[in-house]
Amino acid sequence: MYSNELVCCILDFLDENLNRKISIEEIACKFYYNRYYIMKLFKKELGVTTLTYMNRMRIIHSIRDIQLFNYSLTKVAIRNGFYSLEYF
Repeated sequence: MYSNELVCCILDFLDENLNRKISIEEIACKFYYNRYYIMKLFKKELGVTTLTYMNRMRIIHSIRDIQLFNYSLTKVAIRNGFYSLEYF
């Protein structure tokens, strides 16, 4: 999908961990790169930060959960990595 293999690996990692908080430091440690390099590369390739990407994906997954399941909004929020209904 993206030409940079590191970005593809980061996207896979983020997609697998949408239900928890992930810091740029954690990503940098996992892939053995400087956090500033990852931030710059990710923004260059996707046009958004890792946090913005994760929040967008969480919203997309939340919409799917609301449409497919009869979960409460609180359950949808927690299931998709939002730690409070207010933040959701």
